[in-house]
Amino acid sequence: MSSVLKKSECGFVDTDSVYKIYYECYGNPSGYPIFIFHGGPGYGMDLDVLSAFSEDWKIIFVDQRGCGKSIPIGETKDNNTSKLIEDVDRVAKFLGIEQFSIKGHSWGSLLALLYAQKSPQRVRSLILTGVFLGDDRGTLIGKQGGFQMFYPELFDKLQETLSSKNDNFYEICADKVLNGSFKERRSISRALVFLECFLENNGKDIEAINEYCQSVDCESIAKIETYYTINNFFINEDEVLNNLKLIRDIPISILHGRRDLIVPIQSAWKLHKMLPNSQLTIAETGGHCETEGEMLEKLKKLIESHKKYWRCN
Repeated sequence: MSSVLKKSECGFVDTDSVYKIYYECYGNPSGYPIFIFHGGPGYGMDLDVLSAFSEDWKIIFVDQRGCGKSIPIGETKDNNTSKLIEDVDRVAKFLGIEQFSIKGHSWGSLLALLYAQKSPQRVRSLILTGVFLGDDRGTLIGKQGGFQMFYPELFDKLQETLSSKNDNFYEICADKVLNGSFKERRSISRALVFLECFLENNGKDIEAINEYCQSVDCESIAKIETYYTINNFFINEDEVLNNLKLIRDIPISILHGRRDLIVPIQSAWKLHKMLPNSQLTIAETGGHCETEGEMLEKLKKLIESHKKYWRCN
């Protein structure tokens, strides 16, 4: 395995709206094509995952609408799940790719499943990590919450930031992020991004988390994420689970950390049970972060195993 893969191509693809979608390609330009669907919604491409790939792959990263280097950043107009799926087709057409694998993490795993259900003929295989199914109960950050069971001190601190003891914690956060004053948007957006990074890393390396929050546009990230969350991710209830028959013939590998404090393991387990041909791998010491420790080592093996779905042409 190579831990340093070179960028082979990058640029922007026009859409039907104000957006220009940014993409980057790494690895072998003639390799097995695989799209990387990043987490969020709101975050951008995470190049750390490159360490899980070998030179056999053509790896395509895409910053979703309003995210990363796509422009305009933080925009919500004409920004919904269906549009993100259309953008994948735009980038694939621009690159001349008819079929590809998809690796989706967290929110990206939901988007990968939805894309595969829309266009199963285009998807050679799926690798899903930190599985999220778009339901309120599937995440500890969101409408139903739950992270306070593990870190009550963080919850109390956020309540103080909100100057509220209202039970509708997330709805208040979203309203402040989307409609609040400049000061409210700035402070609460940073608090939400910090919380997510803190839980992703199980409370490790606070200094690095603070540095990350300083380096990114927390307001744009929180704006996109809260906008999607309060709109139920622009999908129907149990939409993925109700349409699994559409992807039953696609090879699907699921990797989930037992200690995931953002999207607990029950969603991965439910998906696996309803897709008998899927493969579920559990990283007993892993959390939500897929690019370190046991999660990374198991991810490398899964990606390596998916080469066989391209060699059987």
